[in-house]
Amino acid sequence: MAKAQNNQNSMGSMVRLGFGLTLGGLLASLIFFAVAIAFFIPGFIIVKKQQKKEKAARNGTTLVIGYVLMGLGMVIGLGFGAGVFFSTLSEDL
Repeated sequence: MAKAQNNQNSMGSMVRLGFGLTLGGLLASLIFFAVAIAFFIPGFIIVKKQQKKEKAARNGTTLVIGYVLMGLGMVIGLGFGAGVFFSTLSEDL
């Protein structure tokens, strides 16, 4: 009788633990995604503003900062925006 009650408590604690880990993982991924967006979008805006200018009028330092911000957002977001990053980078080459 004591063993059956122990198994129920054990199963309930495992379910609670799994539920907590799942919610924690989802929350962590949402936080990473939000941080990735916070880096990627300003970098994208900077790059697009610089690409609208003529090649002679572009500020190289500002363009590099934009690409670095986009790259950080891509790395933190685990690939978020990789296609956009590489396509904009290929436009400048």
